[in-house]
This record gives sequence, C-alpha cells and structure tokens, in this order.
Amino acid sequence: MTVKVMHKMTAICAAIAAFAGPCNAQESAKGIGALDCATFWEGRHDPLVQKEIASWAYGYFTAMNMVRAQATKQPMRDLAGLATQPSALFADTVAACQAEPSELVLGHVLAFYNKLPLIEAPN
Repeated sequence: MTVKVMHKMTAICAAIAAFAGPCNAQESAKGIGALDCATFWEGRHDPLVQKEIASWAYGYFTAMNMVRAQATKQPMRDLAGLATQPSALFADTVAACQAEPSELVLGHVLAFYNKLPLIEAPN
C-alpha cells in the first residue's frame, strides 16, 4: 500500500469515526451504518469509501446470518452469488439514499439484506 493510499484510508477512517460521534447507550448503530445518507452521498464516488461500505456490510450480513441461524433458528440469507457483489450492494444503497437522504445507511443495507434469498442453516 502506498503512502498516499494509507493517508487517504486514515482520513476516511477518521471521517467515519467523527461521523459516528460519541457513544450513547440509546444508540442502535455505530460506525458506517450510523452514517446518514447525505454524508454517504458526498463520498459515493470514492472507491475506498465503496470498499469500506461493502466490507462493513458483509460483516453485518454475516452477523445477521449467525443470529438468524443460532439464536432464532431461522433460515439464513444467501451471501453467495451476483446479488451480493459490491457493485449490486453499492448501486442499491446509492439509489435508496438518493430517494431518502435523511435515513441512515444501516436501514438501506438492512433492506438489501432482507431481499437476499433464504437458505437453510448448516447443521
């Protein structure tokens, strides 16, 4: 990784941390998911922002699948295939944020997750 890219990543991470704000016991989201769409919209063309959103979303999807399978015994969402490619996730989030700029990114990413096909959890 070049120094220029490292500096840019550091700036992005600092911006994300700043947008997340101080910890509050009543908050339901932290990090990238807590960004409002208007803030997300400003960085939507930056490939590093796109990668950060996808990375966070895939971790969120994995956690949701674990909860569904282990805690609630519900079928998981299929995270394989074209439906979960970063381009599909990002295009869906951009369109949703354009339509509802005051909403949090988390809500739109959750809506994307809920559209994925169901699969049975492994035994």
